[in-house]
Amino acid sequence: MARYPRNQSMYQESGRYLENGIRARENRSSAWALLIVGGAGMLCAILGIVGILPIGLGNPYLFYGVMMAVALLFIVMGVLSMKSARIFAERAKVEGTLLETVEKWCMENLAAADIDAALRAGESDTVSGGENELLYFQRAEYLKEQINSQFMNLDQRLLEQFIDARLYGKIFESLP
Repeated sequence: MARYPRNQSMYQESGRYLENGIRARENRSSAWALLIVGGAGMLCAILGIVGILPIGLGNPYLFYGVMMAVALLFIVMGVLSMKSARIFAERAKVEGTLLETVEKWCMENLAAADIDAALRAGESDTVSGGENELLYFQRAEYLKEQINSQFMNLDQRLLEQFIDARLYGKIFESLP
């Protein structure tokens, strides 16, 4: 069984950041599935107790009692999952606003030519055009450093995903 530190969730165990909007959708779909299955189980148990749906499997008190308990557990877990979906949806709004602010700052203050000039001036072993992968990683690391100096306490996986998915292409769209 995997153990997670107190402030680290199961989602953060992997190297990739999972956006709060995706988490909200996953929790919402899980909640609906749990609520539907729990409701159907509860309905079947009630119909069995009333005698409309006769299921004769041993002791009826034990059978329907366990069936209702499991159905109730599904319903409770569905409600809790729906509550988590709302929390993640709120976090997704905040996350989106933050990323828009970071993107606006980057587009106003970071230019591709300036970044490449800073990389060439900063190190003698910097690649100049030939090895695109290394150049990409150097540029991405430079962007990450600049954003971290401007915006404190950003989730580093969120920042890396933001740079990969949205920012790098906008800044370096015409360059290799």
